Amino acid sequence: MDGGPDGVGAGRSALVAMLYATWGIAAFRTTDGGNDVSAGFLAVVGLVALAFASLEGRRGRVAFAFSAVALGWALAFKQFAVLLWPLVLRHLAVAGAPWRRYAAISGGVAVAIILPFFLWSPGAFLSAQVQALTFHEEVWGANLLNAIRPFADVTALVPLFFIVELVATAVLMAWAVGSRIPTIGAAALIGAGILCVPLLLARWTTQSYFVYVATLAAAGLLLVDERARRGPP
Repeated sequence: MDGGPDGVGAGRSALVAMLYATWGIAAFRTTDGGNDVSAGFLAVVGLVALAFASLEGRRGRVAFAFSAVALGWALAFKQFAVLLWPLVLRHLAVAGAPWRRYAAISGGVAVAIILPFFLWSPGAFLSAQVQALTFHEEVWGANLLNAIRPFADVTALVPLFFIVELVATAVLMAWAVGSRIPTIGAAALIGAGILCVPLLLARWTTQSYFVYVATLAAAGLLLVDERARRGPP
């Protein structure tokens, strides 16, 4: 892929694809039709298209808009992208790219997808958003609480872990958004790292959530040198 001025190169692309394809969990989850894998795909499409936005002329402008549409779709499709979107916007601002235009397009796409469902039944819609944090009441999956459970009763720890999960995620996001994010890949890698925090501290975490994280991380490695297109002087 030759997204930016220097290009990612076939070697790095093949290496990242090989690492992803030979990870058993990812290979299995990509065939089960899960929404987590689909959401990861949309996020990666947005990131890769943003690398192509560095091309000159119409192709770059189309890639920029396509990237914003894809990331906006990812934002509406799965809440995980809520942690990635501000980081991409921060990189665009650091790179001198038109981040407000990107925010308007991607945010507009997300709102256009979400708004009809909200207007149809506002109460049910808001309740469903809250259920993202409360739906799974049992302790299960690839997280710290489930790792501790065979050795001790974790019932009393669940509320504490929930508070730490929210606070730690908010603090890390505030730090990341206030930092200089130099490349598209850095935004993806930081997003993948921050996303691990709520997943590890949650009471219920399926393997496919970590496939989403791994997908972002793979895209981050692929695009670690790629910067967004600068705006006009």
